[in-house]
Amino acid sequence: MKKIKQTNFYNNKKHCIKISTFINSTPSIIFKAITNLQLLNLFFPMYVFYSDKKILNEIGQEYTAKLNNLTTEKYKVITLEKNSILSAKLISPSLIFRELAYIHKLTPTKKGTISEETITYNVKYGTLGEVLNFLIITPLLKYYIKKAHNKLKVYCESQNQLTN
Repeated sequence: MKKIKQTNFYNNKKHCIKISTFINSTPSIIFKAITNLQLLNLFFPMYVFYSDKKILNEIGQEYTAKLNNLTTEKYKVITLEKNSILSAKLISPSLIFRELAYIHKLTPTKKGTISEETITYNVKYGTLGEVLNFLIITPLLKYYIKKAHNKLKVYCESQNQLTN
């Protein structure tokens, strides 16, 4: 079951997209996947992720996401609670985003895990940026986030099968 929801707040200057996915796997398997930069390349193939370390494992750790030679985005880990929460924020403006932050929460259930990701952002370019956000950016983000969560689900459920 997938839900994607968009809400606007802060006088319509901040945008928020949420996705929630049930994954038939444990929080530990999912957390290992979302903190592994090499696997992020699998879930978001349009990006190349890199850092000094291959695993996001400490608050304050920085990593880079390069989008098809168009833009480079630098992020910093803000929250890291093993098998539960990962959040990071953009630490320098990118081609499109003035600000961007995400939080990925894992909630165990009796039959698996609810994986919920919330992305909040501000776009550049004033009114033009808001129009582009409405017409292009939000639909693309929703599409790629949904696709990434589908890949995360398939990957983690296959890992779950390997451990049984």
